Amino acid sequence: MLMSIALVGTVIGKLFRYFLQFFIARGLGAGAVGFFAFGLVVLQIGATFARAGFDVAAEKYVSIHESDGDERKLTGAVFSTFLFSIGFAIVTVLVLNIGLELFETGYEAYRPVIRHFSVGIPLLALMMVGMHATRGFKETKYSVYTRDIAQSGLAVTLIAIVSFAVSDLRLVIYSYILSLAVGVVLVVYYLYRLGAFAAYANPVLQSREILTFSLPLLFAGVSSTAASWIDILFLSAFVSPDNVGIYQIAFQTSMLMTTIIYAANMIFPSLIADAYSNGNRTYLRDLYTSITKWTAYVTLFLSLFLVVFSSEILSLFGSEFTAGSSTLIALIGGQVIVASTGPSGFVLKMTEFERLELYNSIGMLVLNAALNYVLIQWYGIFGAAIATTFSLATLNIARLLEAKYYVGVLPYSLDYWKGVAALWPPLLVFLLVSEVLTGIAALVVSGTIGGVTFLAIIYLLGLENRDRVLIEAIEQEEI
Repeated sequence: MLMSIALVGTVIGKLFRYFLQFFIARGLGAGAVGFFAFGLVVLQIGATFARAGFDVAAEKYVSIHESDGDERKLTGAVFSTFLFSIGFAIVTVLVLNIGLELFETGYEAYRPVIRHFSVGIPLLALMMVGMHATRGFKETKYSVYTRDIAQSGLAVTLIAIVSFAVSDLRLVIYSYILSLAVGVVLVVYYLYRLGAFAAYANPVLQSREILTFSLPLLFAGVSSTAASWIDILFLSAFVSPDNVGIYQIAFQTSMLMTTIIYAANMIFPSLIADAYSNGNRTYLRDLYTSITKWTAYVTLFLSLFLVVFSSEILSLFGSEFTAGSSTLIALIGGQVIVASTGPSGFVLKMTEFERLELYNSIGMLVLNAALNYVLIQWYGIFGAAIATTFSLATLNIARLLEAKYYVGVLPYSLDYWKGVAALWPPLLVFLLVSEVLTGIAALVVSGTIGGVTFLAIIYLLGLENRDRVLIEAIEQEEI
C-alpha cells in the first residue's frame, strides 16, 4: 500500500511540476521559462549546500531513536538537523548575494532571478530535512503528501493564476517560494503528529555526532545536484533565456518517460540487496531481467509516441517551442538507453560496489560538463541535448558492463522479441494518425488506440516465468 501511495503521489508530483512549466510558457513565454529554470538550479544547488547532508542524518537518527524509544534523542535529532540547516542556509544566502555584488558571474541577466530565488533556499532545505525525518518513522506517505501533493499542487495553482492574470515573473517566483513555505509548515505538522517533538522541553542534542556524519555527504550531494542541472548552467551562460526555456520544456517532456523507471527503482534496491546477501543469484538475475525488460518496453512505447508527435506536443506550450523538436528527440534517445540498461546502478550500490558507483557519478559529472561546454558553443540547445544523451549513455552502459563483470548478471534474454513485436503496430498507428489528425486530437486518438494495441499484443504473447518473480515482488511490497 505504501509503495502504491509513493508511486501515485510521485506521478502526480511529476505532472504538477510539468504543468507548472506549461503555465509559465503559455502565460509569459520561452524567456520566462528560461529564467525560471535557471532560478530553480540556483535554488536546488543552494538548498543542497544548506542541508549539507542533514536530511540524511535526520532520517538515520530519527529511525534509530524511534526504534530505541528514546524520545529525548529523537527530538534532539530533529531540532539539531533543523537548526544546522537554518544556519547553513543563512550563510549560503549571504555568500550568494554578496558574491553577486562583488564578482562578475557571467550570468548578468539572471542576477535579479538569483536574488529572488535565494529567499527560498532556507525553505527548500528545511522542507527536505523534514521530509527525510518523517521517513525515519518508516512513513513514506508524509514526504509524498508534502512535496508531490501539497507543495507542487499549490505551486502549479498559484503560478497558473499569476502567469495569466498578472504576467509578472517576479510574482511567479514568489508564488513558488510561498508553496515552499507551506511545505515547511505541513512537514512540521506531520512531524508533530508522529511525535517528533514529544521531548521538546529537554531534548538531547547530538550536534557533534550529526555534524561528523553529515558534512562528508555535502560534496556528494552538491556534485549530484550539479550533475543533474549542468546543462542549464552552461546554456544560461552561452545562449539566450528564450533558448534556455525551449530546452527546458524539451527536457521536462523527455523526463515524463522516467516514471516507470522510478517505479522500478522503488521496489528493486532492497530486493537485490537481500538476494545478493543470501547468495540467490538466480532470483537476482530473474528480477533484474524482468524489471529491465518492462521498463524498456514501456519507455520505448512512450518514446515512439513522443518522437512522432514531438512538434505537436511542444506546440501546446506555444509556437516558439516547436524549435526544440530535434532537441527533444535527442533527449529521448538518452532516456531510452537509461531504460534499456535497467537499474544497473542499484545493482552496484546494493552488492558492495557502492564506491564504484561513486566513481561512475564523478566521471559522469566531468564528462557531461566538458561536453556541454564544447557542444553548446557549437550547436546551442541541440548540443546540450547531445551532451546529456551521450553522458547518460556512457554512464549506464558502464554500469551495465560493471554489473556483468563484478556481480555476474546481465538483464537480457531471448524473450525480448515479444516487446519488439508489440511495438510495431502502435508505431504504425502513430504514423497513420499523424497523417490524418493534428493537435490535441491526434495525441488523444493515437495515444488511446496505440496504447490499447500495445497492451493487447503483450497480453496475447503472454508472460514469462521470470515475470512472475517481478509480480510477486510488487505484491509483497504493497502488503
